[in-house]
Amino acid sequence: KHGRNFCEIKIQQRALKMYLNIPFEDLNDPSGMAKNVAHKGHHGTGDVEVRLESIDQIDTVIKLIEQAYQQTL
Repeated sequence: KHGRNFCEIKIQQRALKMYLNIPFEDLNDPSGMAKNVAHKGHHGTGDVEVRLESIDQIDTVIKLIEQAYQQTL
């Protein structure tokens, strides 16, 4: 948390599910990992869902989280 929540992480059995507090249309996601969950029920902060299912995805996910963080500054 930095002033306001920018990322919330839910630990799951086979993945980490993250909710980013950034408008989906403002997110630069060339990999297509993010999903717009604005009109779906979910238990996270923000309307962008990202799943980390493999350590190989960590660099991509960090770039998405950084974008949500930058919006809080």
